[in-house]
Amino acid sequence: MTPLRTALTSLGAVGAVGAAAALWGVGIERYLFTLRRHEIAVLPPGSPSVTLLHLSDAHMAPWQGRKQRWIADLAESVQPDLVVNTGDNLGHERGLDGIRNAFAPLRGVPGLFVHGSNDVVAPSGRNPLRYFSGPSSHSKTAGRLDTEALDAYLTEDLGWTPLH
Repeated sequence: MTPLRTALTSLGAVGAVGAAAALWGVGIERYLFTLRRHEIAVLPPGSPSVTLLHLSDAHMAPWQGRKQRWIADLAESVQPDLVVNTGDNLGHERGLDGIRNAFAPLRGVPGLFVHGSNDVVAPSGRNPLRYFSGPSSHSKTAGRLDTEALDAYLTEDLGWTPLH
């Protein structure tokens, strides 16, 4: 095999791996939502079980209907006694629309919540090569999200308690 052919074959292989990784990330993995179940023996013997649903990192955008339906279906499939939401609910300036759709079936279930940084600061495009230039910092151009509206929804509509 000539050096040129070897180089072109290697370049083609790298390109194919890159394309496969992009296809996986864009077309498959972003829909692989995960529910993990754990049983922890902390209550006295004979006590009724308590089912806790921990929600985190939804990074919701209004067009993510599949994700909204998946979260909404957890109310029926898990039937939680308590919801603990550890933030990063919003992933878009109108992400609260999607959160409302997703969390609506959890209305009436007691809940606790804290915010993540993505509930306060809007996502912004970043050059991935910046990760090699030193410690990360907040973008100067990132907008603020409507954290007050998120708080109002979680407390007034769902009845959850803020822990922040």
